[in-house]
Amino acid sequence: MGLVYANQGDFDRAIEMQDKSVEFNLKVGDEQGAATAYNNLGLVYFRQSRLDQAAEMYRKSLEIAKRLGQEANAAGIYGNLGNIYAEQGDPERAIKMFDETLAIHERVGDELDIAQDYGNLGICYRQKGEVPRALEFYDKSLAITKRTGDWHSAAMTYFNLGSLYRDEMGDANEACANFEKAKALHEQVGDAPSAQQAARALKDLSHP
Repeated sequence: MGLVYANQGDFDRAIEMQDKSVEFNLKVGDEQGAATAYNNLGLVYFRQSRLDQAAEMYRKSLEIAKRLGQEANAAGIYGNLGNIYAEQGDPERAIKMFDETLAIHERVGDELDIAQDYGNLGICYRQKGEVPRALEFYDKSLAITKRTGDWHSAAMTYFNLGSLYRDEMGDANEACANFEKAKALHEQVGDAPSAQQAARALKDLSHP
C-alpha cells in the first residue's frame, strides 16, 4: 500500500505506511517482512532524492537479507546502493556494490542481470575517468544483450558508448555510429522518448 501512495506522489503517506509496516513486522518477528518494508522505504526516499535516508534503509534491508541467506534479495539491494553512491558521485563505493551484485548474479547464472551489472560498472568506471575499463564493461554488456535479444538494454548501452566517444574520446565518427544504433533499436522497441534523445545527440554532433 505504501508504494501505491508513492506512485500517486503522496510520499509522506507512503513513508508513514512503510514505517508502520517495519514496526509491525519487527514486533511479530517477521524479519522478511521488515526487510521488504525497509527496502520499500529506500525506494520512496530515493524517488524523493533523499539519498542518505535511502541508503540507510537499504543497508538495514541488506543486513536482514544477508542474515537470512537471501542472495537474490541481497543482489537487488546491493544494486540499489550502487545506484545511490553513483548518484552521489562516489564511483569507488558504487563499484564495490555492483561487484557484489555481479558476483551473486554470476553464481546463479542470470545473464540479463549480469549484463545490467556490466553496464552499471561501465558507467562507474567512466565516472572515474577510466575509459578503457568503461569500454570493456560496455562491450561485455552488449555481448550478452545482443545474444539474448534484450534490445532495450542494448540500445541504452549504445547510447552510453556514443556519449563516451563524444565526451571523453573526442571521436565524432564512433559517437555517431553508436547513437545511430541506439536510435534504431529504441525505435524498434517502441521507446520514442529515448529514440528522440539519440536523434538530438546526432543532430548536435552534425551541428556543433
